[in-house]
Amino acid sequence: MSALNVSQWNPVNINKTKYPEPRFMNWVVARLEWGLPHPGKRVEYEVWTSSIDPGTVEFKANWRNTALSFEYQNYTLFTPHVYILNGSHWNCNDGSYRCGTQCTNSGRYCAVDPEYDLGTGLNGMDVVQENLRSACVWKLHKSHQQLIQLIHTQPRDKIKQLKKKKKKNRFIETLRQNESIWWDYENLWNKNCWQMGNQVSTFTASCSYQQMDQLNSTLSSWVQQCVTQSGGSSYQGGVNTILEAETRLRETLRIYQLSAITVNSVLVHGNIDCEEITPQACAVFSAICAGFAEDSKPQQCNYTPAPTMHYNCTSLEKDCNGVCNGTWSKDRCGQCLPPEMNRLTIAKDINPCGLCLNSSLSNFATFGMDCNGVCYGTWHKDKCGQCLSLDDDSFNDCVGCDGVSFSGMKINPCGVCLNSSSSSFTIFGMDCSGVCYGTWDKDMCGQCLSPDDESFNDCVGCDGVSFSGMKINPCGICLNSTSSNFTTFGMDCNDVCYGTWNKDKCGQCLPSDDESFDDCVGCDGVAFSGKKINPCGFCLQNNSSNFATYGRDCNDTCNGQHAIDSCGQCLSQSDPSWDSCVGCDGVVNSGKQYNPCNHCMNASLPNFDTYGKDCNGVCDGGYIVDRCGQCLNGTSNLLCYCFIIYIYMYMYMYIYVYENYMCI
Repeated sequence: MSALNVSQWNPVNINKTKYPEPRFMNWVVARLEWGLPHPGKRVEYEVWTSSIDPGTVEFKANWRNTALSFEYQNYTLFTPHVYILNGSHWNCNDGSYRCGTQCTNSGRYCAVDPEYDLGTGLNGMDVVQENLRSACVWKLHKSHQQLIQLIHTQPRDKIKQLKKKKKKNRFIETLRQNESIWWDYENLWNKNCWQMGNQVSTFTASCSYQQMDQLNSTLSSWVQQCVTQSGGSSYQGGVNTILEAETRLRETLRIYQLSAITVNSVLVHGNIDCEEITPQACAVFSAICAGFAEDSKPQQCNYTPAPTMHYNCTSLEKDCNGVCNGTWSKDRCGQCLPPEMNRLTIAKDINPCGLCLNSSLSNFATFGMDCNGVCYGTWHKDKCGQCLSLDDDSFNDCVGCDGVSFSGMKINPCGVCLNSSSSSFTIFGMDCSGVCYGTWDKDMCGQCLSPDDESFNDCVGCDGVSFSGMKINPCGICLNSTSSNFTTFGMDCNDVCYGTWNKDKCGQCLPSDDESFDDCVGCDGVAFSGKKINPCGFCLQNNSSNFATYGRDCNDTCNGQHAIDSCGQCLSQSDPSWDSCVGCDGVVNSGKQYNPCNHCMNASLPNFDTYGKDCNGVCDGGYIVDRCGQCLNGTSNLLCYCFIIYIYMYMYMYIYVYENYMCI
């Protein structure tokens, strides 16, 4: 500090410090240089602000003219954004309206309560609604930017030619009225609506529209249309396209605080009040200048105050903006403007309220008056169409909590904005015990209880049905509690839940793998039948006389192939001796056999071998012995015909018959 000619410096007690006059102070000039991306010959910068943002109040007021000067010369591209909280992060948009009047559009867009007290004063919905109106003002401002830049970059002779044409002249007037409309509106809002003593009565849409009317007679109607077309900002409602875009962009860029200014997408740190518009005193100015490429940096960025500027530059050498040898000057109405703005200064006059305005405006005589005809009066026309003082109790008394006139919407006892004629108005938001946002609920039994109460839903059966009588039995099975087998259902015969013991067919309770299980069951599957499997695998009555032998053949082999034949022999049926004693007539020991001609006859007969043969010795042959004693074919013509002579002789009372043949 001694190097600056400061004496008696004591950081503990600075009251004793003595500072020299500025002209005797050894000034230290520090130069802060920024390193930022250089996307082109134009710098882009953005400001994130809000209707309750104290950090940008001075910036908006001090930076206005510099911002417009840069914009006219196409040095910069400026974009303001409104800071909106996403209600879905706190489940404000789940349909329950849990966040109350801190949000708009059914809980989609929210803001922090200005007083941090939900019970008094302003609420988040007021902030969101004003932010939307501000965004709509910027939308109109932006729509004129390119045309304004085009006009301001025209040569003087070209502008004169445009002014000579009546239609073009009116067009220029319209642009001239809107070229700074966002900046002017923000400053009027901060001064007349937000930073007033009674914010509850001035932080309103009515105050907002009154500021707009001071700037342009059609601005308020245009903004109201913009609000409606974008989706509105009432307590209920759906998506608002402007607020949705701002919310998503803020989250994408990760802007989490107010106030925030970015230059070429880099966050600016430092003093943004910009009380003095120099790169040394205004961090925003310094950052913007650092964003230009060296060959495209405007002249304003090269200005460096000399250490002796405080005593070498007289008031006569300063322009109206306080800059030594500056080029700004006052117009007819006393406004301090840069030269490029004064190029298009349109003929103005002082109206009855002392405002410098275009005298051709339709509202020239009344501009600046309140609805009661008083210049700068405090009376306003509210949303109900009444012209009243802002502190009048009847001001906006027809406006519901949704911000809509005559909507009938009011805040119910639980702080929810509802139609006051609704049958559920007084109880909406209450639990069954009458507590707002309470946790008690009416159970399925009709009882109003805490869900943690042991009696909650005690009439509900295990099937989920009230008064069904269904309960969980000892084995965990849901049954009718009046059932006769309620306590035993699910147990085995040993009274074990889901046990493996079973009662067998013999009436015994045993494990299924017990050796005694079903030991009374016979091989026929019938209990106590007495049947068992004999040695040959046949299921028989065990007291049967043939139990041990049933299934054995005559050779004592189980399921053997031997059997007793008709002759009493134990043989296999394939044995050649099988039934060897049976004659060809099927009679045992009949002695009959088939002779050579396959005739079944007694083998002891003398004609056994010849029976069936003809006289030629051929079985069943056709040769026969004729009556002449010849062995001939039965069809031969040589057969002789003989007469049979019967001679009957009676002798001794017997009859003899002789046959005698005679050949012819």
